[in-house]
Amino acid sequence: MYKILSVLLFLVLLASGCSVNKRGEYRIFTTENEFTVKNLPVARTTFIVDSLTEISKIKTYHWNEGNGSEPGTISLRGPSGEMFGPWDAKGLEGKFNKKNVIWEVTPGVVLQPGEYEVIVSKPETWSYNEESLNRGFVSIYTFIEE
Repeated sequence: MYKILSVLLFLVLLASGCSVNKRGEYRIFTTENEFTVKNLPVARTTFIVDSLTEISKIKTYHWNEGNGSEPGTISLRGPSGEMFGPWDAKGLEGKFNKKNVIWEVTPGVVLQPGEYEVIVSKPETWSYNEESLNRGFVSIYTFIEE
């Protein structure tokens, strides 16, 4: 029965435009795009989970005019103001082999349904643009275990 539910959820995620990586993680939310970016988002960066969801990875983008940014922390603020994290980010290379452009955490936190805000320790280096609705660039991942 569980395998049938996993397959159905997999098909729903694919049909809704979620991407799947090699580790079996599904991107359930993103604000990223390919347009020119600025620093210091002017809108809150939020996402919604509709059901109990384990967050396997969070990635934020810190182009910072090609300088990247020494990784700091990523946290989540829940619907009632409760804090999850902070988690120490690992810096990854981005475009043009620029170091520390991508910050990544693997929190493994289980979230209840609701709206969550992504918070980074260095918002002044966090990338955004109008196409992201002035929210910081972030991708949120989960996975389905078989």
